[in-house]
Amino acid sequence: MLAARWEPRGLCPRSWCVPVAKQIPQYLKLHVEDSAAKAAAKGLSGIEHLCRTFANATGWNLIYDGPTPLQSHGPGEVPLSVASLMLTPAERPDDATFPRAPRQHVEQLAAAIAATLGELDQLRQALIAREAELAAGVPVTQCDDEAAHLAARLEATLTAGADSVGAQAAALYLLDEGTSQLKLRACVGLPKTRLLDPARPLRGALADLEALLGHAVVLEDTELLAHWRCPEDYASAVCVPVSTPTTPLGTLWIFSEQRRDFSPQQTNILELAAGRIAADLEREVLLTAGTQTRALERELHEASRWQEERLPTVAPLVDDWELAGVSEAAGQLSSEFFDWSVISDGNLALAVADAHARGVSAGLSAAALQAALKAHEVHRHDAAKMLEQINETLWTTSPGGQYASLLYGLVTPETGVIEYAAAGRVSAVVVHEAGHIVLASGAPPLGVDLDMRLNLQRHVIPAGGLLVVASDGVFASCDAAGRHWDELALAEFLQRQLHLSTGELLARLRHALGTCQADRTVLLAKRLR
Repeated sequence: MLAARWEPRGLCPRSWCVPVAKQIPQYLKLHVEDSAAKAAAKGLSGIEHLCRTFANATGWNLIYDGPTPLQSHGPGEVPLSVASLMLTPAERPDDATFPRAPRQHVEQLAAAIAATLGELDQLRQALIAREAELAAGVPVTQCDDEAAHLAARLEATLTAGADSVGAQAAALYLLDEGTSQLKLRACVGLPKTRLLDPARPLRGALADLEALLGHAVVLEDTELLAHWRCPEDYASAVCVPVSTPTTPLGTLWIFSEQRRDFSPQQTNILELAAGRIAADLEREVLLTAGTQTRALERELHEASRWQEERLPTVAPLVDDWELAGVSEAAGQLSSEFFDWSVISDGNLALAVADAHARGVSAGLSAAALQAALKAHEVHRHDAAKMLEQINETLWTTSPGGQYASLLYGLVTPETGVIEYAAAGRVSAVVVHEAGHIVLASGAPPLGVDLDMRLNLQRHVIPAGGLLVVASDGVFASCDAAGRHWDELALAEFLQRQLHLSTGELLARLRHALGTCQADRTVLLAKRLR
């Protein structure tokens, strides 16, 4: 919503003067920047022409004092603006026929103009913000043949800044991490041994504190202004802030051997030099962070590929059975996996596991769980004993707090009997033409109790039936209507398509589940006859 403000009186509130308690001496100057938005708005020739035409047509002067933000705004938001307008009677020329419209009519017209100007300013600000966003989209890259090291670039900027205003020395002071001290980091015209001096305390450094507030401090005579704490023995000095748009970094000092003044134009040049220094420092930080991020991304990509390579890709050749499985990661590393194999006694071993962790620790925990599963699988076992042994391994090899969900089953291919045990948040459903049955467990996750004892359960998968094992992440997904999946919805979806192969069923299920909101794993085992 746009707002407009105009002043029908002859005096605008923002033109009032506020007296200060202490007079600022002539040999000390504080340069405060004017609003860039107002300066730009006042330079619009169209508005000047509008005001002149308004006076000729109505007999009233329309004075435009620029836009004013209506309220604070967050990052990426365009501020609402109001146009500050004043109405004053225009001087009558000698011609007595010069018209002057009634004030109440002119006030309505001025309010409409103010609203239009407010909307115009909002559009301008939106355009400026979008162009700045496009400029920020240019990647920061480091060339192999960088022109100079950061230290050389800082000295070059200091030299150019001092020479541009006819000064003899310059120094860059940066804040420490505790923002309590200022350390000399670069200088020109000063002995390099100054770099070995201890940091200056920020407390009591009035000129530096004033500069960090955003003001340029000009000391025409440092002897008369000793309490402003000029860091070097020079006749005159200027202190300007070095900062990013959100963070103060330090101060830039320019020193002159002769007592002199520095004009606003010269302080503007020094502020540009300080901005160049801040940009160089921020660029160096971005390059370092970018290099580290790219290295980390490569390592995570390698770890993700390592996980994928250890998932089974070819189903075992078991008569009258079809198998398919998938494990998807919401991030780069997954906390889940599935596994199948034919063990030494000819039974088909199936497993779906979920390590209860996030990020890198999730990938490491899943790898440890998978290694424990494959290590214990080579020994003679049943499903319950397998989970108890893995639970003992997790308990004894972790510092504590490492938990996991796991469903492990042994299928006899000829009879379709599955003996299984489950712990934690893994669900299993047997789907057939007549309906479905949920194979429930209810046991706590592995790693909670060293003496955990699990029940061995048994079920028969009928001919044409489908065993579905799904991790908890599957049920974090939503269907097309926005409802979360559950065992019933999963069974009904697959029951309608039991005539398809497991590969086709899995593909349709993945499409129905949609975007991966959390790590999820599905294993399908279909008994053909």
